[in-house]
Amino acid sequence: MPEATIIVEDLPVVFRYEDTGPPGGSSTYTTVVLVHGLIFHGRTFKRMSPYAASHNLRFISVNMRDYPGSSAYTPSELQMLANPEYEAQEAAVLQRGNEIATFLKYVIEHERIPAFEEREGARTGGIALLTWSMGNVFSMTLLGNIDSLGEETRSLLHRYLRSVVIYDTPYVVVGAVPPEGIYHPLSDRAVPLERRPHHFMTWVSTYYEPVDDISSMDLSVLAKRRAMHDISNAHETKPLIDRMSVEDIEDTTDPAAFYRSGMHFRNIPREIYWSNVQRALFDTKGSFAHVDTLVLWCDMSPTISLWAAKSLHERLVSAQGEDKKARKVKLLKLEHANHFVHWEEPERMVRVLVEHL
Repeated sequence: MPEATIIVEDLPVVFRYEDTGPPGGSSTYTTVVLVHGLIFHGRTFKRMSPYAASHNLRFISVNMRDYPGSSAYTPSELQMLANPEYEAQEAAVLQRGNEIATFLKYVIEHERIPAFEEREGARTGGIALLTWSMGNVFSMTLLGNIDSLGEETRSLLHRYLRSVVIYDTPYVVVGAVPPEGIYHPLSDRAVPLERRPHHFMTWVSTYYEPVDDISSMDLSVLAKRRAMHDISNAHETKPLIDRMSVEDIEDTTDPAAFYRSGMHFRNIPREIYWSNVQRALFDTKGSFAHVDTLVLWCDMSPTISLWAAKSLHERLVSAQGEDKKARKVKLLKLEHANHFVHWEEPERMVRVLVEHL
């Protein structure tokens, strides 16, 4: 797999990525950079790859830092993430946004992708940045802090970045107020710390009773949702992790990353994440106004993702009465889907991107 070496704080940082390559003969294809979340890394997108070329897409899935093939965080970087001082954590998160911006710059320059163009309503070329689950930290930090980028990087991204896809984000990443009584296995003290990543992998890949409409749902509805495998014995209702082969689990996950760095990202004050989302989506001051945002939420995902979608929906409604140059944001429900549409129904996921990017 190729590697990108970028400079961060005067130190070389390596990102390993997979690339489906340009669709044969096309000079107008769109490049979709895929960013993973917690524990499940870039290989989790591999089932989408066979559908790229036929849809005039190029997929580049990157392993973020601390995942196989990419650079670990330095001790000083981990200290900043874990630092109880607000300003230190804010600076640490900002640096992560700058990293993904620099990686996109590398892709543009080294992979020679076509620039974004829009003519008579037709959009071609450019980059769509899709961030999944906890990976949405990186896109929201990037988009919410455009002014912190160097002029060269900012100018280049302005010509190439066309869309951001917020794919099934948890509420912590969008800075939503935590709902009372909603379960999360990584916070469950009844589960031994060494078992929490594996407990999380089962919980996050479970199918739950579907929710019809996020605008009308409330905590009383969410608190009553049951896991589908408790209702039906059908094979397809079992958690995905229970249906994956041992080889696929080993190929797509790194549970130890939770202990190394993942828990630090979960413990960042929600106000830091909320400030980034506010500037990225709702108070943009006109920055990168051409970059629109697609929020994908899955109606059978864990409640932490549905609460995030509801929070974004409510903020979007309230922003309509403000004069703060909100970004164009579209919320889209994926029906009968859980947190892993890209694995369970890869062709469907690709078609959604083609239709809405």
